Amino acid sequence: MGTTDAGEVIEADLTIDGSNWQASNHPVARVDEDFAGIGVYRPGAVAGGCRMQAGHKPAAAGQQQLAAQLAAMPGSTVVERPTPTEAFGHSAIHGAVKVDAFCDGTTEGNAYLVAEDRGISYFDSPPGRALRTVRVDFWVVDVDGTNVVVDMFHTGSAPEDLIAQADRARESITFVTE
Repeated sequence: MGTTDAGEVIEADLTIDGSNWQASNHPVARVDEDFAGIGVYRPGAVAGGCRMQAGHKPAAAGQQQLAAQLAAMPGSTVVERPTPTEAFGHSAIHGAVKVDAFCDGTTEGNAYLVAEDRGISYFDSPPGRALRTVRVDFWVVDVDGTNVVVDMFHTGSAPEDLIAQADRARESITFVTE
């Protein structure tokens, strides 16, 4: 998934259980139109919201500053302010936002971008109004001096068991550096 600032390879291992998961760099599970998933990445840039309006900004070098960037994404509403915590065996900062992940839906391929090449729109067809809202929890994790972002996301109307599957996958993440 990337390298540390010292050049060591960073890998993330995780376990996914449950059904309806689609294999990808950022696994996602579906139940009808609802979805939930996780992502692990080292952002080079933080995005500006909807793909057609995205203005990428370089990702902040500091852990707290990067968490603040993620909490202030355009069109987002802060659900949980970034707060220091321990996660995945490392120091981390956790926060959560809600976004309209379908954006305005007027442009083919329109998606809400969290970071460069990290979108969270998994709609097969135009969603109903309730499905447009997606909660994104994020953890900015210090992995040997390098910021890595873990996110977990789900539609506003996702069933609890779907959210629980994504949460178990997120909790299983371990980082390995070589």
